[in-house]
Amino acid sequence: MVFDNMPRTKKHIIGDYARENRVTEMRETLAYVGEAFRFFMESTNEPWEIVDCYGNYCFGNAALKRLLCLSDTFNFEGKHYSEIPARPFEECALDFYQQDVRCMNTRVPVKVLDVHMDDDGEWFCYIFERTPLVNNDQVIGLTDHGKSVIKFWKESMSYLLAMQYYFTGEKQVSMQISTTNNLSQRESEVLFFLLGQIEPKRIARYLNLSLSTVNSYIDRMRKKLGCQTTPQLIEKAVWLDLHKILPEKLMGDCHISLILD
Repeated sequence: MVFDNMPRTKKHIIGDYARENRVTEMRETLAYVGEAFRFFMESTNEPWEIVDCYGNYCFGNAALKRLLCLSDTFNFEGKHYSEIPARPFEECALDFYQQDVRCMNTRVPVKVLDVHMDDDGEWFCYIFERTPLVNNDQVIGLTDHGKSVIKFWKESMSYLLAMQYYFTGEKQVSMQISTTNNLSQRESEVLFFLLGQIEPKRIARYLNLSLSTVNSYIDRMRKKLGCQTTPQLIEKAVWLDLHKILPEKLMGDCHISLILD
């Protein structure tokens, strides 16, 4: 395993060993990825990053800098992720480390839901997919690609509308849209995770509730929004712009980074 001898606390995750091996590991990782792929990552509007097997940054594109409110001149290369001067890394460095451990030890891509607040009180919600880089049967790092959850929901809605038009000839959703939102705080929290395609059993674990309680909240929301099924509930919530609302309890100074599986 790559991380068998690595320290397990945020305080020690950089370590002298990681510092001594930065240049060699980063060069090996970058050589494997290649310039063409790096050019693609830099030219896209979605955040991309490359990290070696010790958590040192080899690359971070302009979209990632914008997302983290870093200057255009900021250089990721050579910095450990616990050294990135952005609030998500201050709050969740250990979470990121553990996610990388899982990705590289299992050699299986890992999807993560990240919700963070910036210094201006704005929040972003992204799904990042970490993919291990394997060269000659050795894990040498990973790539990480983020996609806006709101953009994902909007794309999903366009697919639903296209399917509806194909089967029924109707271009609009066949339901009454209400402008009122009478959801309780707990219902809003459950809906937030539900919109992120998280199963009720995992929502129960994240919110420290029983599965039956989570299901009862979902039932109540269906009744309040006039929906028969959970997919209808998600569809209507998006049309009501409820996907843009982060529940108050999850705001404050809270930063969330959760593995989605």
